Amino acid sequence: MKKNLKPLFIVGCILMAVLSGFSLLAVSSDSRQISTNPADTKHFLELEVPIAGHISPLKVSSIGGDIKATCRLGFELDRCSLSTALDRSATYFEKRAAAMDTDDPSKSRRANFANTIRKQADQAKRVCVGVSKKDADDGWRYTLLAAKKGHQQAAIRYVMQVGAGLNLAELTDSNDAWLSYKENAPILFSDALTGGSAQAQAYVYAAFNHLSERPGWRILPFDPIKGVAYYETLKIYASSPYKEVLDRNIEYSIKTKNMSASDLEQVSKYSRELAAKLVNIPIGGIDFVYGVAPSENAAYCNL
Repeated sequence: MKKNLKPLFIVGCILMAVLSGFSLLAVSSDSRQISTNPADTKHFLELEVPIAGHISPLKVSSIGGDIKATCRLGFELDRCSLSTALDRSATYFEKRAAAMDTDDPSKSRRANFANTIRKQADQAKRVCVGVSKKDADDGWRYTLLAAKKGHQQAAIRYVMQVGAGLNLAELTDSNDAWLSYKENAPILFSDALTGGSAQAQAYVYAAFNHLSERPGWRILPFDPIKGVAYYETLKIYASSPYKEVLDRNIEYSIKTKNMSASDLEQVSKYSRELAAKLVNIPIGGIDFVYGVAPSENAAYCNL
């Protein structure tokens, strides 16, 4: 069987990740509730509840300075704005999985991926009942506000063009979301690259940005040397399964970008510099096999 060198560019390249913004990362059990009132620590809003009746109190809490409530509004309203697109994505991946040969070793993984998207699509339908289009369309504004207030997971979600209110077919200067993205994303991304809870995710997106030849996806210049260097750095701290993904990405990038021995020497040098900047990450502690968006639900708002 011919080796498949096509990388698993989860961020940006997989339609579902762009449309929905929900990763397949596990969520720890201690992040199951989000405070909606900074003055009352006993008041919590459970995850995955219908959100329509909670929008007004969340807005009040957000105005009062509750960054978690602001983040929660951004996540919930954004997924409501994309509910229909998420349903289409689920159908698309279900059909792709069904069309694969039964002896294809990746069929089971694809089917599981499709099932996860379907679950998220069904959750979005249930959670978003009664949410107005006007509220849903403002979701990205709350994600940006949380990011600008210092919520790093909201920042990386926004930077990754997920939860940013963008239609990549309409990146024009008459689009308020696009103007805001162009102004804010580079700054937020620079902050995320320097440390904190979103740093590893930022490294993944930096690799994709530097390697992508589609300007509409990028906030960093095209630079294969830096892109591969970010992948090489992630390998140092990656789990075994994720190392396999990174190896495929690196091999594919070197081949398609026609990188020379001199280029690879520069990759090695830059990778060492990047590794020195990663903080508080244990060996084997990075595992983005199934995606790099902050969370499949609003639990990341508690980080």
